Amino acid sequence: MFGQRLQRLLKVFLLTLVVCWSSDCLANRPSIDSLQSILTESSTDSLKASIYRQLSEKYQYLNRDTSIYLAEEALQIAQEAQRKADIVLGYMRLGSIFIESGDYHRSLEYYNLAMPIATAAKDTVLLANLTNNTGLVYWELNQNDEAFLRFRQTYNWAIQLQDNELLSYALNNLGIISSESGRLEESQDYYKQLIALSTKMNDSEGLSLAKLNIGVNYLEMKLYHKALKCFEECLVELKNTTDHWGVALTHLNIGDTHLRLKKYQQSYEHLDWGLAICEQYGFNDLKIDLIKTKADCLLAMGKTAEALKLAELGLALVQTGCSKPQQFIDFYQTLSDVHEKAGNLPEAFSWMKRYVALKDSFFTIDREREIAQLEISFETQQKDAENSSLKEEKINQTLLIRQRTRIALITGVAVLFFMIITLQLYLARKKARSINLVLESMVKSRTDELEEINEELEQTNRELIHSNEELKRFAFIASHDLKEPLRNMGGFLSLIKKRLEVYDDDPDLMEYLQFVEKANYQMVDLVNNVLEYSRIGTKPKAWRELTQLQRIVEELETSMANVIRERGVQLMYNSLPNIYYSSSVVKIVLKNLIENAIRYNHSDPPIIKIDYEVIDNAFYLYVEDNGIGVAPEFQDKIFNMFVRLHNRDEYNGSGMGLAFCRKLLEKNGGTISLESEEGQGCRFTIVLPARIINSDEEALMLLRTSAAGQNAKPSDN
Repeated sequence: MFGQRLQRLLKVFLLTLVVCWSSDCLANRPSIDSLQSILTESSTDSLKASIYRQLSEKYQYLNRDTSIYLAEEALQIAQEAQRKADIVLGYMRLGSIFIESGDYHRSLEYYNLAMPIATAAKDTVLLANLTNNTGLVYWELNQNDEAFLRFRQTYNWAIQLQDNELLSYALNNLGIISSESGRLEESQDYYKQLIALSTKMNDSEGLSLAKLNIGVNYLEMKLYHKALKCFEECLVELKNTTDHWGVALTHLNIGDTHLRLKKYQQSYEHLDWGLAICEQYGFNDLKIDLIKTKADCLLAMGKTAEALKLAELGLALVQTGCSKPQQFIDFYQTLSDVHEKAGNLPEAFSWMKRYVALKDSFFTIDREREIAQLEISFETQQKDAENSSLKEEKINQTLLIRQRTRIALITGVAVLFFMIITLQLYLARKKARSINLVLESMVKSRTDELEEINEELEQTNRELIHSNEELKRFAFIASHDLKEPLRNMGGFLSLIKKRLEVYDDDPDLMEYLQFVEKANYQMVDLVNNVLEYSRIGTKPKAWRELTQLQRIVEELETSMANVIRERGVQLMYNSLPNIYYSSSVVKIVLKNLIENAIRYNHSDPPIIKIDYEVIDNAFYLYVEDNGIGVAPEFQDKIFNMFVRLHNRDEYNGSGMGLAFCRKLLEKNGGTISLESEEGQGCRFTIVLPARIINSDEEALMLLRTSAAGQNAKPSDN
């Protein structure tokens, strides 16, 4: 749902830029009658072309054919007068018409015709406009990589033009494209730049949009409290504007966040406020989203009858409007959940089957689009590689010709010099020349061999880069795609189990079903871990700051209080220091090691010791336990993905924890190793490129630096 809301926001911003960022739109807009009057009196070709373009824009929503005719007239006048700027604007006018009508390929043709002309004219304003519009077209064609490149070009033009308004559009678009592509940290960075720029410009609309989008990203990261803070700040900013749709959308996001935090009353209130605004201003599409979320809230509150009534109302609205497939999918799932909660299992099965059928068809279409996009991207990269190879070959040939020319000149001068002196020297020169020719042949042969080796290495390097990017994308897409069938399996398994409890008392069948449910949960956990592991390589290095080790361990001890109390765990540590490193990295690694030390431990009581020392300007952190230990032949393997030394009946887990820790530490300059004997416990050694903070003054300074850096650095959490 949130992805669709972002797409709608992006369309609003991009289409606004298409219309407004044109030289014809900067002035006050006269009426059609006054434009026609000016046209009859105008004498210059440039003015006529401009009037035709403005008339075309006026007719765009009244009569599309007339709008196209007027735009073509403007283009013809500009071509006859050979005015480059007007020719570019003519092509852009036609491109904008076809964007509005959904003919994106036709629109792209006109923009591609305009681009070389604007480049030759060196008109940076037109180039900025063109790159933004082509970015919109590629985005509509689901080619996010190409769209990102165009928006990045727009960003560069905006910097060069020192145009803050254009820069704000570019930052917003880059943030949304990055978020849709799964690069959430990169997306957050663009939004934080937008916040700084909007604050400088005193632009409350841009500021509220950036905070809204940051909040949506936090929801994707499951950082609900941070998301809620962003949405509430966004609501404050929007109160100073007339953006009622934005206010309603923000109430929807706040309501959904409270629902995820299980604060049902607060969720209900915000959803009601959002619905009231939609009723007042006629925001039907947003109203459907609010109804769906409110139905989920009522279901969570145990008000099944009210939830069913509201879900049926929402589905009726979806069926009567021009709604997207995702809205049908959402309501099918909600109705299945409501009937399941009400104990009406046949109806729950029926709605679940509709949900799965529509979801599968929608999923297939998305996969076909992604595959087509990957094919286009691969073909483009192949062409770029071929062009690069041809350029390198031409350069090498030019250098070789110059080298031979210089050798020939030197040889000629030497011949004349030696002929003047003596015949003997001439004979000697001939002999030297013969040797030089042999050497030249050897040098050329060796040079050719080196060039071939260099070309092979460059080609191999390009292939490796491409392969790595494809693998990263595959891991991201595959992990996301695996989640959906697993969720479907979980839903059906839950319904089957409840039905068996009512209609069948076969204990063997229930036991088999529990095995399947357990396997499904394990698979969901494994997919989530694989996705998180694949993201580490695309993340920037963590933000270094004052890291209070004592406080981190105390917080972990508090969060694990229940299991520590149940198992009688003794967690031992004394006066751990403050260091300059990433708090989040240390916390993630220590949490994994402490959990493993408790899980793989039969001692009574389990004992975990945490200690440290400094050796050769490196910080060593030790985590030692009295658990079951690891045999020497397995100590390197346990840091690999999916490695488990015991079956799941003995110890649960995905086999990803230590692999995740090692990759995260290596990404941030650290290492992890293990010393152990089977049955004698484990001693993990973590080496960090960190220094101890000894003085209170230095610690205070780092605390201030860390607080200031949160506005400029990606979150570590």
